[in-house]
Amino acid sequence: MPDKATSTGKDSLLEALIPALFNKALSLSKAGRTEEALVVYADLDDRLKDATEPQWQLYGAMTLANQASCFRILQNPQAEIATHDRLIERFGNLPDTELQIYVGKSLFDKAVLLSNAEKYQDAIDSYDALIQHFSENPLPLLQSGVAKALFNKASLFSKMNETEKSIACCDDLLTRFADNKEPNIEKIVANTLLNKAGCIEKLGQHDRMIAAYDCFLNRFSDSKEADIQLCLALVSIKKAEALKNNDQLEEAFSIYESLIHRFEKDESDEMAFQLAKAYINAADILCRLQRREDENNLYTAFITRFLSTKEPSLQIAVATALIKKATNLVAKGQVKEAIDCYDLVLNSLDDSENQELKKYHILAEKEKNSLETV
Repeated sequence: MPDKATSTGKDSLLEALIPALFNKALSLSKAGRTEEALVVYADLDDRLKDATEPQWQLYGAMTLANQASCFRILQNPQAEIATHDRLIERFGNLPDTELQIYVGKSLFDKAVLLSNAEKYQDAIDSYDALIQHFSENPLPLLQSGVAKALFNKASLFSKMNETEKSIACCDDLLTRFADNKEPNIEKIVANTLLNKAGCIEKLGQHDRMIAAYDCFLNRFSDSKEADIQLCLALVSIKKAEALKNNDQLEEAFSIYESLIHRFEKDESDEMAFQLAKAYINAADILCRLQRREDENNLYTAFITRFLSTKEPSLQIAVATALIKKATNLVAKGQVKEAIDCYDLVLNSLDDSENQELKKYHILAEKEKNSLETV
């Protein structure tokens, strides 16, 4: 039988042996010799399983955590879950902060494994254990774990089509963390507000959905963080679309107009797509409101902003805007200006690498020839 780490911790041989074995296992793992590392970790686990001294308990937790990582490398989720269970059972009730971090990670990783195996209720139970265990723990790392657990739990309820339970879980997270300014948690709060709005959208509850969008916009309206600003644009567009679909056209247009004004100088590719949506949807509203002059002015602003783009989908949007603008100009008797729009489609938008754009070139050529004939 191997020596056991005892409560005295005085055996100098043991004090040298445990770190040496741990480092050996770590080196084997880093070298890709995972199965050999597992043999050493198993030996270590046997030596440390009855340890009562904090330093050996910490080695025990690290051993089990690394053992679980090895099983993950070997794609053995059952063994990985069993290892997490041993760690949770052995150290779950011990007060040491470092040990509790390992317990929290094992609970979280176990839930993820169960979720990947589509054992959603078991995964939710593991998240619940984490939430209950660490709700009152003030350590930021563990509070972040609670927030992530609540977020993932809400996502699982959504996958299970338990929409109201998902919304309730989102509300629980928001109650706990809505005012937390820690960057990682703030991002979780942002995504939770988005997911809640998405769940309400599934239920088709218009007023409740608008209120959810407003919660996000009010909470993050002053954020300078790039990811949050992109989400602000996304949520603004979703709110405007919901209002537009509810025939609240003026309110929807006002949102698009504000979004364009706020982000028109943002040069990022991600924001470009949102701006393009805002321009096109706002122009469509103006068309429905029969405000042709304003519609054309908006098309002009959009075309100026995006005419030089090489992004295929944005090229299609520009071509569409030019053709719609040309149609409006013909209706007003401004034939020369309409022909200029068709020329822009033909000469400024290269269709050599955009097959879809060829259809717009054909249409523009046809309409231009028709106007020139007249």
